[in-house]
Amino acid sequence: MTSDAGITITYSDPFVRWAEDWKLQLPGFEFSVDIVGFNENNAFRMASALEVTYFTAWSGFANGRYSVRQI
Repeated sequence: MTSDAGITITYSDPFVRWAEDWKLQLPGFEFSVDIVGFNENNAFRMASALEVTYFTAWSGFANGRYSVRQI
């Protein structure tokens, strides 16, 4: 649909399941994981289908959970 309209999608956001404890953990903030809970196979499949060049990889783990080296 986008290519038919002459629109190029270059960026997809977000891919969160790269981390073991990827669910968003913000006190007092409810977030539906349905819209971001897809696994890596689906993330790359969607990126390929949309022909995106870039995507964001973030996660909702607690501050200090991982060292910079682990990430």
